[in-house]
Amino acid sequence: MKKLDYASPYPHNTSGVRGVSFDKARNLWEAKISHRGHRVRLGRFPTKEEAAAAYAEAAEKYRA
Repeated sequence: MKKLDYASPYPHNTSGVRGVSFDKARNLWEAKISHRGHRVRLGRFPTKEEAAAAYAEAAEKYRA
């Protein structure tokens, strides 16, 4: 069975960071992760780097 690479974004991802997208209405970066079939919103952040850090922390927590 192939192990998934949780660090790489999907091919259609425009932010370049997995789990991070830009909320144009609020002008903020948003981080989300899927866990046990549910979408977990990690929050909105002023920078893409902060959103990416939140995703990385959640990925360690949920997928450890």
